[in-house]
Amino acid sequence: MAQAGKHYTMESRTGTNVVLNGKSYLYFAGTSYFQLHSHPDVIKAANEATQQYGIGSATTRALTGTTPLLEKIELKLASYFNTEDAVYLPSGYLSSLAGLKALDALGMYQVIFLDEGSHYSLAEGALATGRPVISFRHRDPEDLEKLMKKHLGPGQRPLIASDGLFPVMATLAPVRDYLN
Repeated sequence: MAQAGKHYTMESRTGTNVVLNGKSYLYFAGTSYFQLHSHPDVIKAANEATQQYGIGSATTRALTGTTPLLEKIELKLASYFNTEDAVYLPSGYLSSLAGLKALDALGMYQVIFLDEGSHYSLAEGALATGRPVISFRHRDPEDLEKLMKKHLGPGQRPLIASDGLFPVMATLAPVRDYLN
């Protein structure tokens, strides 16, 4: 991490206290909102998976990079979200960019409606498509409906883009309300 010409090196496990460049600090940054990355069960499972599969597949999923672990998590995610399929990507930031670009390439929508409380990567992914992006009030289906009536032209299809879980507030998106 570099800021204003200064380089910071994390010298400890991330938790409430960290060591940066040899000095201890209280830590309020990062994106492991629920601290699962340091949960003993997660560490144990990661160690077991590393022993069996190695540190990574050393190739892309387009070749031989798909492991049984990836297939299992994708099946569980699809089941949990009641969808026919799911794709696991290594970062949330990449998921937003890849997902929106893939849907855009399929021509599935013409206008993106973005929950204003969504992660910035979703906003960047939406803007990267080059499509019109309209922000609606956080978790507000009525505002979404009003803006869709105002900004959708005849025959245009919307894409409603939102975090499923807003980690900072620990709230879920009202997806069913958006779909109605």
